Amino acid sequence: IAARPTEERLRLLGEANRAPAAEIAMLDRAHALIISLLLEQQRRDIMSGLKPSNMADPSWLDAQGKTRLKKALSSLDNIAELARAAMF
Repeated sequence: IAARPTEERLRLLGEANRAPAAEIAMLDRAHALIISLLLEQQRRDIMSGLKPSNMADPSWLDAQGKTRLKKALSSLDNIAELARAAMF
């Protein structure tokens, strides 16, 4: 899959029937959540006069946010297997 944006790659992977639709949807949601949290962290950094980076401190998340992040990260456990399956 030659697409560059992650959302597009996931969409094409699903269209090619190389992964179950439910798994693609779960990865898409996880990606969206992680990116939104990273952007919020960068906004917080900028507002605090810090240089934004790709590092995130989850301590500012409430309990629900931490639970959502843990769930999103755990959904990535089989990403290597999915990538191998998509290659063949």
